[in-house]
Amino acid sequence: MIKRIGYFIHYDSVQRVTYMRLYHGSKSGIRGNIRPDLGRSMCDFGKGFYLGDLPDQPIGLIANDKMFQLLERFYDGTLCDRALIDGLSRVRLGNQYVLKTVRACSAEHLQIISERTLTAAEKKPALAQSENKFRQMSGFIGELQTKYRRARDVRFFDEIMEEWD
Repeated sequence: MIKRIGYFIHYDSVQRVTYMRLYHGSKSGIRGNIRPDLGRSMCDFGKGFYLGDLPDQPIGLIANDKMFQLLERFYDGTLCDRALIDGLSRVRLGNQYVLKTVRACSAEHLQIISERTLTAAEKKPALAQSENKFRQMSGFIGELQTKYRRARDVRFFDEIMEEWD
C-alpha cells in the first residue's frame, strides 16, 4: 500500500489560489500521469482519482468507512432516519474528493509532494486499527439501534420510499 501526499490547487472566481493537503493511497502506486479513467467504477462516485483530507483515510479495508456502515444499516431497515442523522452527526467522516477529468488531474491542479511505500511493519497496525474502527462502529450502530428502537416519529427507508411512489 502506498501513501501519497499531495496538494490540490483550486482557482476561485477571482483567481486566488487555494492549497489543500490531501492524501491518496493505493496498492500499486502511480505510474506516469494521474488518470481518472483508471479508477474502479464501483467506487462512491465511479471512476476517478480519490483523495481524502485525513491522513488515515487511505489506509484500511475497501468500503470499510463509517458512512457506508451507517447507510447500509439504514437501507436494510435496521436503522431509522433519526438514528442515521444522529450517527452521521457524531462521527468524523473527513472529506473525500474525486477528480473526474484529465484537467483536474493535471500538474496545473495536482502536485505530488511526497510519497512512500508503507512497510509491512506499518501496514499491520494500520490494518488492525482499521478493523478495530470497523468493530467500534458496529458497536456504535448497535447503540443507535437500541436508543431509537421505540422512538416515536421515526421512519425507515422503505417507508420513505413508499411516500415517493
